[in-house]
Amino acid sequence: MNPDELYTKRGELSPLERLGYRPSDAAKALGISLSHLDRLTKHGRIPVARLGSLRIYPVEALRDWLARQAGPCEEACDDAN
Repeated sequence: MNPDELYTKRGELSPLERLGYRPSDAAKALGISLSHLDRLTKHGRIPVARLGSLRIYPVEALRDWLARQAGPCEEACDDAN
């Protein structure tokens, strides 16, 4: 986002694009439960940034991670049936 996009026509700041999610928002964005996200995090299977005790899930890292988890339809479709 270029700096000019931060301003509306009236010169007010517009909402900033989110760079990361807190755990509850990350779980919602991924469509999984918070407890499942916690398990993935504890096992080091999902990207997370730690800022002190705060966990932030970078948006782009989550998108990349989810894309890597997608397998051929044969595997995913068999699990659904």
